[in-house]
Amino acid sequence: MDLDKDDGTVSVQVQWTGSGKVVHLVGDFADNWKARIPMVKGYVHCTYLSTHTDNRENGFTTTLRLKPGQYRLKFIVDDSWRCSKDIPTATDEDGTFVNWLEVDTAKSEEESRSAWSMDDDFPSRPKGMSLLYFQLRQVLIIR
Repeated sequence: MDLDKDDGTVSVQVQWTGSGKVVHLVGDFADNWKARIPMVKGYVHCTYLSTHTDNRENGFTTTLRLKPGQYRLKFIVDDSWRCSKDIPTATDEDGTFVNWLEVDTAKSEEESRSAWSMDDDFPSRPKGMSLLYFQLRQVLIIR
């Protein structure tokens, strides 16, 4: 996640790793479920249980700018509303099954490096690995 110092928003990449020809992202952040955000087809990086990673050619991605908070979302895949198995799910207050996303205030690269360097048990972040992915991967390994 990258923090925009001017408006307090954070860049959040969202991925759909399932099949489909046309995928859109919708959620309470997109004009309260009214706007469809197109997702771009291409390679996506997948992680399974923090032990196996691969790149899938048939995935879809988009990057959102969101303020810290909790958001509900779903995907419209070939005109069918779907939840992703790769993003946490919950039943919202309306009884609808949705994916949900928690956006934290991002730390600068320097703040993150400083926090990681304070604990020698954590390995260095491999070059090219996004900071968000590295932090999430470490959380999954710890739990």
